[in-house]
Amino acid sequence: MRATTYQDLALAGDLDASANLFLGQETLRSGLLGRIGWLDDKGMRRDAERHVKELGASSRPSSSVAPTRIIIDPTDAQAMVAPIEAAVEQGIPVMTTGNNVNTDVVFTRIAASSIEGGRAAAETMIELAPEGGPMLIVNVAPGISSTDDRDTGFREVMEGEDAFEVLDTQFSDDDQNEAANIVTSTLQANPELAGIFATNVINANGVASALRLAGRDDIPAIGYDASIEMAQALEEGLLDAIISQDPAGIGRLAVEDTIAHLNGEEVPADQPLEPLVITQETLDTPEGQAGIYSEQS
Repeated sequence: MRATTYQDLALAGDLDASANLFLGQETLRSGLLGRIGWLDDKGMRRDAERHVKELGASSRPSSSVAPTRIIIDPTDAQAMVAPIEAAVEQGIPVMTTGNNVNTDVVFTRIAASSIEGGRAAAETMIELAPEGGPMLIVNVAPGISSTDDRDTGFREVMEGEDAFEVLDTQFSDDDQNEAANIVTSTLQANPELAGIFATNVINANGVASALRLAGRDDIPAIGYDASIEMAQALEEGLLDAIISQDPAGIGRLAVEDTIAHLNGEEVPADQPLEPLVITQETLDTPEGQAGIYSEQS
């Protein structure tokens, strides 16, 4: 069985392995040819082969190692449509995990519902701040389906709570420093801020950094995703809960589904998983540790 897992198709598809490896840092030939800009193609191919051999792989293209299945966590619901559809057109079935994509050509989708994750964050926030007050959502950018759904789920729950006021969503453009700046400026404008919901790991790290600098670990903060850095912020008390997509469960199901699909068995088209809420009290439990995004997940 050969299956390839991609986080993003961030390669130049019309270049070979050595050209991708040296992209932006090409080696010039020695002497006069180098001074006029001639590339040392042979040298780059030789160095690329040496580097990948150290990894037990090969940089030489070969149809014999083409994947029979692709497992991918799409980073953009729309931008990833074309490469996924291209792979399927070439006869390579594709599975998505973690995030969905705006095409129906994949043979299965495995993901924790972002709307349910946002709802779980709101329900947890109500427990953390029962007296209510202004709530800040730090999102990535408009139009990203997964993080927009987390915002939507959070607001759906809060709409039924008169004690809470959800402020206009602020966007960081996936920049940790900008997320921290948003928290700082919001605290200045709303010193009675009662809670913060960060819709992804970058924003959560920025929120934790801002609260640390401000000495405001008394403000309940919840982050979506569950990186090791977020787990550390949870231990520090800078985050009060993190919403995990259950990476271990997704990984196990992805492997099981790949094997089943290879064997010609029917695989459900949609496989939604329940998001996992991790708090300080549950962080060190087996379930909590399994929810943290680590190399072992």
